Amino acid sequence: MKKYLLVLSAILPTFAIASYPDTISTPYQKHGDPSWSITVSPFQLAILQASGKLEMKVADSISLYVPMDFQFYPQTLQKTGELLYTASGLGARYYFSGTALTSGLFVDGAIVGGFGLLRADGKTDSKGFFVRPASTIGYRINFGGGFALNAGLGVAYNYSFNPDQDLLERELSFMKKNEASATRMLAVMQGLHSGFMPTGELSLSYTW
Repeated sequence: MKKYLLVLSAILPTFAIASYPDTISTPYQKHGDPSWSITVSPFQLAILQASGKLEMKVADSISLYVPMDFQFYPQTLQKTGELLYTASGLGARYYFSGTALTSGLFVDGAIVGGFGLLRADGKTDSKGFFVRPASTIGYRINFGGGFALNAGLGVAYNYSFNPDQDLLERELSFMKKNEASATRMLAVMQGLHSGFMPTGELSLSYTW
């Protein structure tokens, strides 16, 4: 009799688990893996730039995202004039953890397009429509409540379709070597001229 009771005590929990899998599921299994994430970079507001992305999980370890950037500098803050910059595009991100939108190392690639416009004294000094392929490697840390922190570094190449090279060279000729180098890189980052540029990410996300 005791032998039969021992067998039943071993079998019944197995049937209970098979019949009610939700009782042992993890929070993600019970409520479903996160499928969407919206990201903003509050740190870039310090340089008057609004940046963010909308990300969607499309496979176990892959997501697609739409990046968005907008920047405006009044002429009082930039010696060369008033700047307007905007860009958007499409990117893909691979998560080495095996599950998209969760904590771990990631690598991504994106291509964005947009334009930069520089005005001084009410006149357009330089404008550039551009396309910019970029790649970033970084790390994501998920906290409770759906919030996450993202950090990464990368490189991009900005190709400007109509750079005003003469204007840039005139500006650089009046500067010291270190100032000229910084100004040339700034023009590339603002979409006004072609060239390689560093990229990075330090942002906050909400995932659901």
